[in-house]
Amino acid sequence: GLRRGELLALRRRDLVLDDDNPVVTVAHGHAKNRRNSRIPLQAEVAVVLRNFLLDALPASPVFRGVGHHYRAAEVLDHDLDAAGIPRETEVGRCDFHSLRVSFVTSLARAGVSLPHAQKLARHCSPTLTSNIYSKFAPDEDAAAIARLPSLTSEVG
Repeated sequence: GLRRGELLALRRRDLVLDDDNPVVTVAHGHAKNRRNSRIPLQAEVAVVLRNFLLDALPASPVFRGVGHHYRAAEVLDHDLDAAGIPRETEVGRCDFHSLRVSFVTSLARAGVSLPHAQKLARHCSPTLTSNIYSKFAPDEDAAAIARLPSLTSEVG
């Protein structure tokens, strides 16, 4: 769920990967909201990053060989091709920004509350989180309704 500029600014020292609570710290100078943020990482992501950065010095960039001229879209297109993932699907185009949309939508699908998703996405408003970044397919509506409690069973 990090933004392009935040990813480019990441250094090895910004990642805590060796404990039970892996996190990435986005420094205020690189964050859109200009605030320091500590964002939890999934354990399996921490393992991959730990292996990827095994010999990295604390000041080393997390993503080596990238700079101000880094073309995130070109790199993503190359990675999508290598993984055999189409850029265009029935739900839209896979681009760098869609990764943040996917992050927020995944939080919503997992049942994370709107205020919590807003906090994790570091959005200034819940409207932005819910109306712009949370995307659901029409076939998910029936599944959402099916999760509601029964109206015909006895209350007791």
